[in-house]
Amino acid sequence: MTPLEFLAAVLPSSGRYCVFETLKKRHIFVSSLDEIVATAAKLNAAVGANTYFWTANTDNESAKTRAAEHARFVRSLWIDIDVGKDEEKSYPSKQDAAKAFDAFMSRTGLAELGQPYVATSGNGFQIFWPFDHDVTVASWKPVAENFKLLCAQEGLVIDMTCTADAARVMRMPGTINYG
Repeated sequence: MTPLEFLAAVLPSSGRYCVFETLKKRHIFVSSLDEIVATAAKLNAAVGANTYFWTANTDNESAKTRAAEHARFVRSLWIDIDVGKDEEKSYPSKQDAAKAFDAFMSRTGLAELGQPYVATSGNGFQIFWPFDHDVTVASWKPVAENFKLLCAQEGLVIDMTCTADAARVMRMPGTINYG
């Protein structure tokens, strides 16, 4: 799957999107998925910045950052599973994380819905369950909060700040993780 195909599956179908780069902490707004891919690749290769995509979109033309208050639509649920960081907030290895995730999918019955999209983040996994249409942030937020609670209830160790955050950025697939 190409980065463009991935973004088409997990991001809203239109609107203003945002690429975030870590060196200058810039938010770069673009109007197409193609522009996300091109902008992130250019910054990642030429500038050496880690690049991320905003998981939501906005219709606010004056937005300068990806603040949750500017988010209008999303097209997926997501979790972030860390590896090798804090013992209580991550797994010791990618193999341990994958094993725990597979067990979570089986225990919850989510495996019957099909395989979600899994992207490696450098130090773990970012996992997305795409919807078949754009969803307002107001409709998505309670579902995302409950999904976060399900993960905790079932003992899946995730980044608890990530799953229900409409301002969240995730690592751009196909780019280098500069650490």
